[in-house]
Amino acid sequence: RYGRAVAAVELHPAPVFIIGHWQAGHSLLHHLMSQDEQFGHVTLLHSVLPKCFLTLEPTARRFLRNRLGKTRRVDSFALSLDAPQGDDMALAGLSDISIYHAYTFPRHAAEAFRRAVLLEGLSADEVSRWRTTYYRFLQKVSWHTGRTRLLLRNATNTGRIPQILKIFPQAKFVHLRRNPYAVYAAQSRRWSELLALWALQDELPQAGDDLVFDFYRQMMERYFADSATLPANQLAEVAYEDLRDAPLQTVRDVYNQLEIPGFDRAEPRIAAYLAAEPGRLAGDEAVLDEAACHMVARHWGFAIERWGYRSPLLNAATLNPAKLNPATLESSVS
Repeated sequence: RYGRAVAAVELHPAPVFIIGHWQAGHSLLHHLMSQDEQFGHVTLLHSVLPKCFLTLEPTARRFLRNRLGKTRRVDSFALSLDAPQGDDMALAGLSDISIYHAYTFPRHAAEAFRRAVLLEGLSADEVSRWRTTYYRFLQKVSWHTGRTRLLLRNATNTGRIPQILKIFPQAKFVHLRRNPYAVYAAQSRRWSELLALWALQDELPQAGDDLVFDFYRQMMERYFADSATLPANQLAEVAYEDLRDAPLQTVRDVYNQLEIPGFDRAEPRIAAYLAAEPGRLAGDEAVLDEAACHMVARHWGFAIERWGYRSPLLNAATLNPAKLNPATLESSVS
């Protein structure tokens, strides 16, 4: 019914991709920038019905009107069929290359990560089909929203920059970084929550924490290598802490660096969203014990040093200094 119309869609050559490791603040930035009416974005409707949302939208809306909860289970963002959503859930319904398959089949999580994030172990034909599938889905989203320039959120794309550039050579990237100690505190919890929601297998070949540490290292090492050659107007680096403390100025800086027009028109809508959601900007200091801090420093020290973050062990408000092991504190300071 819609095939010809969708195939005829010409997407804007410079969509904006929000990337970075999970738990780095993507949802907040996505919700803020999606207030800008120049952008189309993937919604929950698109993600849960990626093959047929154009045909089944009226039925889906009637069926789910009173069945959706008020907020998402993995965070506190409002839940609705029109709310901004990451696109990897949609790709899980269209392809076997999606990080969601790691949550569904956790015994094969490491393999799913390599395939979905690093695109390793795939043939050239498989990678080509993935690009085609992704582009076709984005055409459907564009046709449905009536906007050719898309704002897309997907942490998995942090490891796919070269392939994204093959689809959109002028793509813009916003990379969110966050204190790795806070990332670990959030991601270790979320891994368990996602398995409870999605898993069809009970046993893990690898402990959850091992996977969290390993996935972060692989993703960020790939990102550091792939992003090194991007020009300044195609990559904006954003600290989550800056977004939390000065959201309007931080978003304005993103527009300016990436040479995206229209911030002055979008600013009132972004400000209105912030006024309606004051809890979005609450502090998020990581609360970790000594052993966890030591593990994070050992596994992710390369990122901690690169971005200049501090260990929570140095924050007297987080841990009681009287209870600290001097050897652990010395290691964390180093």
